[in-house]
Amino acid sequence: MQNLVDGIASLIRIPGDALREAVVAVPLWAAKGIFLLYPLILLIWIYSMRESEVKGTLPGTDKVIDLRLYAAAALVMQIIIYAVF
Repeated sequence: MQNLVDGIASLIRIPGDALREAVVAVPLWAAKGIFLLYPLILLIWIYSMRESEVKGTLPGTDKVIDLRLYAAAALVMQIIIYAVF
């Protein structure tokens, strides 16, 4: 049984080493840029959505709420935290 486990581990080690080398080759500034770009793209997408998709009434009341403001605030805070740390 141990030989089977060692054989599977040897097979998995080949693509694992290749993937690790590919990830290590990415410069840190590029990785951070991609990491910050993702929430920014989400923010643009949220503001490009139709109003009918982001507005609704609160349960139990007739108050209409727009969720874009709350999503934008969360994404901006996320971008700030990622940029600082």
